[in-house]
Amino acid sequence: GASQERAPPPAAAAEPDPFAALAGLRQTPPPEAAAEGVTPSKPPQAKKGEAAERAEPSWGDGRRLDEVAKVPERREPVWEERATEPATQPSATNPEVAEPEAPPETDALHEEMLVVMTVMAPTGDQFIGALVRDAMAAAKLQFGEMNVYHWSDPRSGQAVFSLANVLNPGTFDPDNITALRTPGLAMFMQLPGPVAGGAAFDIMLETARRIAAELGGRVCDLTRRPLTERAINELRQQAARLPAQP
Repeated sequence: GASQERAPPPAAAAEPDPFAALAGLRQTPPPEAAAEGVTPSKPPQAKKGEAAERAEPSWGDGRRLDEVAKVPERREPVWEERATEPATQPSATNPEVAEPEAPPETDALHEEMLVVMTVMAPTGDQFIGALVRDAMAAAKLQFGEMNVYHWSDPRSGQAVFSLANVLNPGTFDPDNITALRTPGLAMFMQLPGPVAGGAAFDIMLETARRIAAELGGRVCDLTRRPLTERAINELRQQAARLPAQP
């Protein structure tokens, strides 16, 4: 009868939340836990004298609440990553969105370039000083400043590129050239120079090839590895951007 119907007992007071001080953390199960019917267990009552951390609530799968509620940190992509994605245009609804910054344009007039090639003897071999001297004369390089050889522009008389010894200190001694033994020669050119970059590069490359043929060596790059056609084309394209120095 009605006498048997009783009002439900009053709800128990909510237990204090030990994580209330952690902003953004809520004692709600993660989506995957809710889908599987897993509910978080209630925090056990800490016994007198026990450490407070033993009262931390955990999920049924053993994870702690702060581990479940942790949100992955957002990482702002670097410019290179943004550059590969289509740019988002600003709009009336999203006026703050702006296009990624493009790399600054380079003014060719303010560019500089150092071109370096080496002429190397076969592995385990060396160039002989007297042959080096003859090869310099045949290639129209003259001994001069810094105690190295130079190829000069016939019209202005200014040095276009230079040639040094790959061994320290890189210099030559004309009086004792016959005593010279070296595994290679280094050619270098600073652009812009007295000749337009593209033409200067071709003259330098042709000179290196001629010297290599005279000495039985091969044209290599700065690391003394054979200079490939691809590397030659890339260097030529870069040099061609630089006009003759006014």
